[in-house]
Amino acid sequence: MTPVQEPVPEVFQLMGLPEEVISNVFEMLSPFELIAFSFCSTKTKNIAKSMRSHPKFKKDCKPFKMSIGPIYQRIIMEFKEHPNLYWQFMKNRQITDNTADQKTFVLDNIQIPVWSYRKYERRLFENKKQRYDGILANFCTLHLLSDNSIPELTKFYEHLSEVFNQPRQLMSFDLEFFDIANTIRFYQKAEQQPLQYLTLSCSKRSSETFIRWAFDRVRVTKGIFIRCELSPKFFYDLERFDAEELIEIYWSYWVKLEYVLNLSCEKIALFKSSLCSSDLQELVLKWRGGWSPDWIEILIELKEIPNIEECVEGPYVTIKDRRDRNLVDKNSDIQLFQFNEIMATREYSFTFTGYHIVRSDGEIATVNIVNSNIAIFTIQQDDGKDFKFDLNRRLYLPRSTWE
Repeated sequence: MTPVQEPVPEVFQLMGLPEEVISNVFEMLSPFELIAFSFCSTKTKNIAKSMRSHPKFKKDCKPFKMSIGPIYQRIIMEFKEHPNLYWQFMKNRQITDNTADQKTFVLDNIQIPVWSYRKYERRLFENKKQRYDGILANFCTLHLLSDNSIPELTKFYEHLSEVFNQPRQLMSFDLEFFDIANTIRFYQKAEQQPLQYLTLSCSKRSSETFIRWAFDRVRVTKGIFIRCELSPKFFYDLERFDAEELIEIYWSYWVKLEYVLNLSCEKIALFKSSLCSSDLQELVLKWRGGWSPDWIEILIELKEIPNIEECVEGPYVTIKDRRDRNLVDKNSDIQLFQFNEIMATREYSFTFTGYHIVRSDGEIATVNIVNSNIAIFTIQQDDGKDFKFDLNRRLYLPRSTWE
């Protein structure tokens, strides 16, 4: 009896279809499928880039994040077309299998054994003690292998950023990663572009000498987020961080007021600080005396609930709308304009208690307390628009999730 031969599957000639049809096919691809297609050849990579450069996709990508942790490293992607869904490539210490099929390798030495991903649900920031259910999110995960993890993972990250027309923006370094010193040296090289936004984190176990070494060597252009548990006696010159937009420090009890007065980034945020009402009063008096900082706004989580009336002096009038610039008369003898408002949405509630302060030269600053002990001091811009009240993203989450 003659054995029956298995039929050979026909190759579907996708690239032979009309361009409009190809475009419609691409819109149905998942991010992982589009990435897999981009690795086939230079031509397919350019096609994928061209497809994602369409105007309707320009604001679809949220910033991609590359996270270097002690147990695993990963790249996380978010897309507005897939809400509450995180697409991530994850790598642990396992190295590549050089005996495996070469078709499983991309970018020379990164191995993706299978392209079928695992999908699972997780509640982010869940806190049962405080009866907070968290935010339900879905994760789609692919695992990759690499021998020389950081340079190759960076190359992979750059490929994703190029395909999706997304600049390399967010990175996170855990200073307890076993090879963190070489990782920092790698990004310190001249041929590496400075990072835009960087999070540095570590526990109390980390050497403060090494932490200073790391702080000295990271290069950022826009924002740095420091989540290191340091002793109250720790000192570092924050002016060494050349960040344009933001310096945010979570365990900031080591930061004194004089450390931040001369910073030149737009915004400063100090959580879990050791500063108190007298520091806020000193800041207000210094500004009213004619000093003007280079920054626009500072947020301080005070160690006590302040009495804001003690931070300002003089007669005041109460206004009904804290945003309405027309309610603040710069030519009046009154220099303080008080407000007390509540902003509520379906998910959040904020109380704003504070003052607009008019200085003798006509400049206006706002000092206000949000939700009991969050003090925000803002230099209002003389642009004719409504007063600004921007809130740090952390304030939109329950207090128990901040850590």
